[in-house]
Amino acid sequence: SSGRKIDIGPALPEKDAKFLNAVRKAACGPFKTVLGPGSDADHSLHLHLDLAPRRNGGTFCQ
Repeated sequence: SSGRKIDIGPALPEKDAKFLNAVRKAACGPFKTVLGPGSDADHSLHLHLDLAPRRNGGTFCQ
């Protein structure tokens, strides 16, 4: 709401890391695949949010 931007990366200030973790957890449910920093090297600088159904019908969130 303040217009503040947060860069996504592997070494964030604690407050920003907590906020991005909360965003990632909240995305698990509406999105079927959620990946971000800490999941793998390919997603260290962005969040991957995917609506495509997974084979087992569940979700994959890291």
